[in-house]
Amino acid sequence: MQLRFSRVWRASSAVLLGVASWGGLTSPAQAETLLPRLTHQDATVTVGTNGHGHMRVALQAGGSNATASARITLYPALRTRSAVESVISGQGPDTAPLDSTGAFVLNCLRGETATFDVALGAWRDNYTPCGSVRPTLHTNCGSRCNGVFPLQYSVTAGGNQVSIWSLITITSGTITQPLRIAWALKSQATTQSEWRAARETLGALASSSQPITLALSADELHHALTSTNPEARRYVTALQSFLESPQHRVMATGPRAMDYGSLRSQGLGVDVPQHFNIIEQLLAEVTPESRMTNAVFLPGVVGTASATAVDHQGRHVLVVSEEALRAAPSRTLSWGTPFHLVGVPASARALAVDSPLSALATRRDIEPSRLAALTMGTLSMLYYQAPNARSPRTEVLTTSIDQVSPTFTKQLVAALGASPLLTLRSIDASADVTQIGKNHSPSLRSLTSAAAAPWRSAEITTLAKLHRDAVSLVSTFSSPAPFLRIQMARLQAEVGRSSHAAGVANAQRVLHDELANFRIDQSTVILASASGTIPVTLYSSAPYGITGLLGVKADRIEFPQGQTFAVGILTQTASIPISATMTSGTSSLMTIRLTTTDGRVVLATGTIQVRYTAASVVGYALSAGSLLIIAWWWWRTSRRKRPGRGTP
Repeated sequence: MQLRFSRVWRASSAVLLGVASWGGLTSPAQAETLLPRLTHQDATVTVGTNGHGHMRVALQAGGSNATASARITLYPALRTRSAVESVISGQGPDTAPLDSTGAFVLNCLRGETATFDVALGAWRDNYTPCGSVRPTLHTNCGSRCNGVFPLQYSVTAGGNQVSIWSLITITSGTITQPLRIAWALKSQATTQSEWRAARETLGALASSSQPITLALSADELHHALTSTNPEARRYVTALQSFLESPQHRVMATGPRAMDYGSLRSQGLGVDVPQHFNIIEQLLAEVTPESRMTNAVFLPGVVGTASATAVDHQGRHVLVVSEEALRAAPSRTLSWGTPFHLVGVPASARALAVDSPLSALATRRDIEPSRLAALTMGTLSMLYYQAPNARSPRTEVLTTSIDQVSPTFTKQLVAALGASPLLTLRSIDASADVTQIGKNHSPSLRSLTSAAAAPWRSAEITTLAKLHRDAVSLVSTFSSPAPFLRIQMARLQAEVGRSSHAAGVANAQRVLHDELANFRIDQSTVILASASGTIPVTLYSSAPYGITGLLGVKADRIEFPQGQTFAVGILTQTASIPISATMTSGTSSLMTIRLTTTDGRVVLATGTIQVRYTAASVVGYALSAGSLLIIAWWWWRTSRRKRPGRGTP
């Protein structure tokens, strides 16, 4: 039976392969030799009153040495978002095509790319043909063509044929209310390749005058600013250039899986705004201009308590992912306006990110230019869902610039600027409270439930102390760098919905390591008289200076100028003279403490032994007596050796 089954399987496989070859399908090995790529396609065509227009196309046959031919097929306009998603998945529509260019040889290649125009309706002399071929498509709807149409590019070479799908928006240009696009670029770059991708994307968009928001997290920005990697420095430079435009803003991004509600309930509500304010502090090292928006981005699941805690601290505009909501707005027709949140004060208003469309840009199986065209087609379809809306509608789109090609973002921003259906708007403008509930959209949406983060009382106590210590250290360090390191470690300890023990321990270690840069010389000091000066030497291995208070205390020693002194350490060594008087005895231990300017945090401690070696009258008498004895002995010795007068 086993032998019989194997024979049947081999016979069936041969039949299936024959059918596949007959049907134009290719084996994986063959498919690798023909990989057509769309390197550019106009996303929107505005036709005139006669229904004529054209689009520019740049197409690569991809990998085959044989002469390639192409055929472009136009299908009827799509009516639903699910139909658009079907085209994006590569399935294509189940309707008959409107028209096709017919097969034509790509004899307009320059290098690997064929660049040409495709006419809609009729060819004009100012269009660019492909060699002698004038590709033309007829829509049969004239100036009434308003919609998103699927395009099929079929490329044939060496007996193989591969098809790819795209979208084209055709419009007469008569627009009542364009769809507003609130575009936020996200960056979580922490590696060399991610910094390079983010840098290239920011460089491609730096010259754009369109309102674009960049969502930055404290962890990502701090990592880039403190890294010694050359690519990180280039990324920071690109960020600086991007933010030179006043239309480019930064939105603070909170940590994922963050429970702000538990912080507030545990008495650490004061830390909630610090998770966002620290981003502005870090951004000051990039640009002196204020580029922060009023909105904050809360990724992941956000509970009602967390949203309330953020709003309570003055952050009233919340941008949330669809996963944070019980019902995803992108799966409905009732989207496009800001909304309030159930159980959250009315002062808060939220915008929801279109998660499925935002994720499209990260697909690796579709080339960047076609991704831009597919994204534009989806956005245009969203416009056509309600082209006559009385009030503006807003689509919130996020793009991870460390994960997408700069070609995608560059072509997308160009296509957005060229489309009469779409217009870019800032996050702040899109969250206008007067737009809540417009176009019959829900004015109130519910957040999904989120598990509360577990906290131990010892962890809360430690974090509260670390917070107080950090406040004291602000005025002590001459550079913000050490304070930011301590602050970052403390805030990271608050992130997560599981145990915080490791994070708290790390925050304590960071503080300890920073304070370990300072020490006090504990060598013995000898005074030659009862009153004198005790030199206290402070050592620093930190690359920055500090100011603080030096406190001294000792038994049997008085300090005429006081026991507390303002000191500064600007170099690796500093010596502070302390006036002192020994009141009794010849030895005493002096305790020294170097603290912050408010005296709350001890930077270093030390104990030195002070000795008093008094030169008394008895000492002088004994010394003089010794000298007299030596002189008398020398005199007598010399007299004994001298010969007498009566000796011959």
